[in-house]
Amino acid sequence: MLWQHLGGRQIKSSWLPRPLSQSLEQRCPWLFASLAAAGCVLGVTLLGGTAFLEQRGYNLLHQLRSHLNPIAWDSRIAVVAIDEASLDEYGRFPWSRQRYAQLLDTLWAAQPAAVSFDILMSEATPQDGQLAQAITDSGNVVLAEGDDGYGNALTISETITAPAEGAFVTGHVKNWPDADGVSRRAGLYEADFPALSVATLDTYRSSLENTQRGRSPLAVNDLADLEVAPVPVSPVWLNWPGPVPQVGPPSASSLTVFSFADVAEDRVDLAALQNKIVLVGVTAAGFDPLRTPFHLDPPASGVYLHAAAVDNLLNQRFLNRMPGVYVGVLLLGVSGLTGYILYGRGARAQVFCCLGFPLVWLGLVYGGFTMQWWLPLAAPIGAVWLTAAGLQLQIQRDKQQLMNLFAMSVAPEMAHLIWHRKQEIFDRGELAAQELVATVLFMDIRGFTTIAEKLPSGDLLDWLNEYFEAMTDCIMAHGGVVDKYIGDAIMAVFGAPFPRTQPEQIQQDAIAAIQASLQMHQKLAELNQHFIDSQRPPVAFGIGIHTGALVAGTVGNRYRMNYSMFGDTVNVAARIEKMTKDLPKTAAHQILVSATTRGHIKNHFKTQMFCSTALRGRGAETLVYVVEPGIG
Repeated sequence: MLWQHLGGRQIKSSWLPRPLSQSLEQRCPWLFASLAAAGCVLGVTLLGGTAFLEQRGYNLLHQLRSHLNPIAWDSRIAVVAIDEASLDEYGRFPWSRQRYAQLLDTLWAAQPAAVSFDILMSEATPQDGQLAQAITDSGNVVLAEGDDGYGNALTISETITAPAEGAFVTGHVKNWPDADGVSRRAGLYEADFPALSVATLDTYRSSLENTQRGRSPLAVNDLADLEVAPVPVSPVWLNWPGPVPQVGPPSASSLTVFSFADVAEDRVDLAALQNKIVLVGVTAAGFDPLRTPFHLDPPASGVYLHAAAVDNLLNQRFLNRMPGVYVGVLLLGVSGLTGYILYGRGARAQVFCCLGFPLVWLGLVYGGFTMQWWLPLAAPIGAVWLTAAGLQLQIQRDKQQLMNLFAMSVAPEMAHLIWHRKQEIFDRGELAAQELVATVLFMDIRGFTTIAEKLPSGDLLDWLNEYFEAMTDCIMAHGGVVDKYIGDAIMAVFGAPFPRTQPEQIQQDAIAAIQASLQMHQKLAELNQHFIDSQRPPVAFGIGIHTGALVAGTVGNRYRMNYSMFGDTVNVAARIEKMTKDLPKTAAHQILVSATTRGHIKNHFKTQMFCSTALRGRGAETLVYVVEPGIG
């Protein structure tokens, strides 16, 4: 009965025997948990639920690279910083436009390739004519345009643009910080209006092309480095080269930063700025804060956003992100692989996977990052963890369903043993056929046909089920498995479903069968008294027991499967049970055993020769013994 339930459609568990249906759930029992996990994480990702964690990953990857494999800022970029020292020398900001004219006049001797001002000059001042003249003389200036934060454009004052018309270009200085304030993106175009970085690069290229026509060897070399791809679509993901340096002399790997006052007063080696891109901006604390992966608190300054964008444009090293459809494929692959690996494994493997995968994935993501790919970090890890959790829930559900069924026919200890060793009996979606040596017990009610004719059908079923329950409890209490109920008969097996490999185990199964039989006799006496008190017929039974080789496996079709025991041992036990009809009704025990079973129990139970007979289908005589009270 138990195995019929296991083979029928009552159980949805993916590894239970339905071999002919070959359903997807049966072939890949981990698939639905994996798909559900991938779908949930993908949905959360598309809705922005993992953005916060991915942004933390962006910061982490930059910081790891700065320690493990740092990259240098492009040496063609320099920053002239309006720092605290410059404010101390020239006074509070904003300054007179004369200061910027003075800077351009000083830089003219150094011949930088481009000079970009990250400073908004929207209001007219008396010194604008002087600045316009300096811009015209330089011919390589980029000026900034922006807004006031309320959607109002801040353009360059006409007192500068009119007299310097044709001598400069403009670019917007819009910042695209994320919710945490960190600038990870650069908007290279606002409609058709270029960013300051793009305008600066165009000016730099034009300046070097003009210089090349003057056949300057240095300019030719620099221009060769400008064979870059077209400007990518806006916005782009910034690949920050490294931390922003302090003001100081040029460094081989760091960004060159000079103090504004030192450059304007010609106190530095201006040759370091020849053919360079010079970005001018405020770096004094509190004026133009900019959070980067390296500068969260305190922040850096806005001019370095444009420096990073120019660096990425020069070296074609903006970060690439995976399109949404590929993220979905990645999550499906990660979840599916996790489900395939973890299904059927213990808690230790799941813990190892859940702890080890983040480290492995971090290594892979970091490897991709060094090749300019910012791969999702949090989403795949979340998919793995959610898949593992889903599998655990599925396993618990399957286990509970199996426990509920086994609880009807085997002891709880046996049920747990079967669950933990299920891979030994389940093979390719069905219970694997196997050979084993076990003790088979058949018991049958005497005169059942007569009783069935006298009792109404409802009363008969109640009476029979009460009897079956009492007898099954005795069988289960001694480790037996009820193979099936055949009308009023019970077939039980001791030593299944796991093969016994040691003689001591086979002997113990035979002893357990006798102990269960003796307990059934005691239980029957109590049960019969209850039946008599309730005016129902008492029960008389006979038990036949034989120990021998069996074949256990599934038979049936796609509509119904049955796992049972087959072989000569079953037939012998059934025929010995029929011989109990010849036992005297006054016999202490209605139990007959074969000589094979007697050989295992003779030192524990007293037996007496009952008969020697040739069972149908067997050539040799079969010795049958009756179990008597006392110890053998």
